[in-house]
Amino acid sequence: MNEIIKLETLELELAREFLVDENNIKKLEAQIDELKNNVYDFSTVEGIKQAKEFKTNANKFVKELKEFCEPLEADGKKIANARSAITTRLATGKNAVVEQILAPIYEREDKIKLIKNKLFMPSLNSGANAEKLAEVEALNNYNWLAFEKEAKDLLLRSKNFLINEKINFDEETRLAKESEEKARLEKENQIKLEAEAKANAMAELKIKQECERLEKAIKQELIQIEAQKRKLEIETQEAEKLSESKEHKAKIHNEILEDLSNEIYLAFPFSVESKSYSEDLAKNIIKSIAKGKIKNLKINY
Repeated sequence: MNEIIKLETLELELAREFLVDENNIKKLEAQIDELKNNVYDFSTVEGIKQAKEFKTNANKFVKELKEFCEPLEADGKKIANARSAITTRLATGKNAVVEQILAPIYEREDKIKLIKNKLFMPSLNSGANAEKLAEVEALNNYNWLAFEKEAKDLLLRSKNFLINEKINFDEETRLAKESEEKARLEKENQIKLEAEAKANAMAELKIKQECERLEKAIKQELIQIEAQKRKLEIETQEAEKLSESKEHKAKIHNEILEDLSNEIYLAFPFSVESKSYSEDLAKNIIKSIAKGKIKNLKINY
């Protein structure tokens, strides 16, 4: 009697004649597809356990099939093709029934693995930290089924970890902004001080230039005043000299006039009127001599 291996409602006779019949293989593939209708309550640990036991049993089914088929596969490809078709449809193919049934479990296990591997890693910066916090919030709203308690505990720990990170990043940002603001104010103050210093320097330069201009103008004016004073002194001296010269000349002229008029009067004593005439004549003679009109004759002053 041939051995029969079972997987829930699926039964397979381990016989060469059975496996080389393509109709039997098609019927088996249809029965495997019907296993997808199995219902497992993934909201409970027991449901997940049952689904994983189904996978274990499927792997055992595939192993027993392999152990039976391998010795026969050397006689032809039909046995190998039959085993491959059954194994692929049941357990190893991309769209295998076992994989489809356990897909929700794999998805949640992967997410829990993600939380453990990613969310507890230190963030590079505040932006990465914010992204992780948003990811935690999104995962909190995810339907975790029977993994809810484990997932929520991990997410809470992760959130606390990320919040502490955020506090540190916020503090770093605050300190950076304070430092930036301080640097900005210092720069503005430096610019202001430099501007004030420049303005003061310009003002001092203008004051200095104005003082120099006024000093120069005052010196020039003093020079002009001194020149005018000197000119006035010279003119005064010349005037005094001229005045002295005129007085001296007038004295000499008067002395000559007196003597000359007397001599003329004595020479021509004709009448009383001749006295006046002799003075007028003497004056004319003196004027002629003073003007150099009489050759070889001059007045010695």
